[in-house]
Amino acid sequence: MAHTVQIDGDIEGIAYNGNSPYFFLFEAPAHVISINDVCEIKELPNHPDFAKITRNRKLEALAIDANGALYTLPEVASHRVNGFQLYALKEGFWQVVAQVPSCGFFMVVGADFGPDNLLYLLERSDSPLGFWTRVRRFDLAQDDLAEEILLKRANCPMIILRASAFGWTRRVQHG
Repeated sequence: MAHTVQIDGDIEGIAYNGNSPYFFLFEAPAHVISINDVCEIKELPNHPDFAKITRNRKLEALAIDANGALYTLPEVASHRVNGFQLYALKEGFWQVVAQVPSCGFFMVVGADFGPDNLLYLLERSDSPLGFWTRVRRFDLAQDDLAEEILLKRANCPMIILRASAFGWTRRVQHG
């Protein structure tokens, strides 16, 4: 028999590693809950930084590694640390475990750990020139958190406006 759980709020991420429980990340207010297979809900502790992150740019991604540790990071990079603070839930408390370098105007959309136990970040950026997607990969076991860009591409058509003798013409160019 399926259980139904009513949850209010803006869910930004979900993490599950094949074992109970499921973890859900809420953006506003920023917090994480777990729901086990009998629908018991547990609120996880918060880090003081979670309340300080800019409204509607709060925590955006949630991932779980092979050992069952949860990781989260905000949507936008912090100017004071020049990157994204990566938080891990260790010993019942969220801790900053790394500074993920920022590069360009990309914002975090999602995160996950692959079968290689490397952290994969899905990021997006939009500008008048188009909408871009990027996937980066990080080895958190390394001291130097160097990125490896796996994908970077424009994935939406760009609209180009040109003036002509008859007025403005629109041309759609696929990226």
